[in-house]
Amino acid sequence: MDIGRTVLMVFWSLAEPARLAAGWNGNLQENVPWLVLFCILTFIPTHATVYYMLLGSTDTRPYHQAVQVTQAILLELELLVGMYAVGLLA
Repeated sequence: MDIGRTVLMVFWSLAEPARLAAGWNGNLQENVPWLVLFCILTFIPTHATVYYMLLGSTDTRPYHQAVQVTQAILLELELLVGMYAVGLLA
């Protein structure tokens, strides 16, 4: 078992509910600090996990790789839209 994958998944599973709550609160209340927190949590733990699974994982099957590429693309779009929203509200 890959210890790096386990550590990143635990870190990601702890950060993901906070990231989603920050995005939800920031979007509904048009609150810039919450949106900034959403962007930070999108960038740091989520990017590390997604790109480690995409590039650093040794056991990849075509289906897993397709899902990981799709998740990476959606994550980049999510980060860009979040940064754009912060720019509009700031």
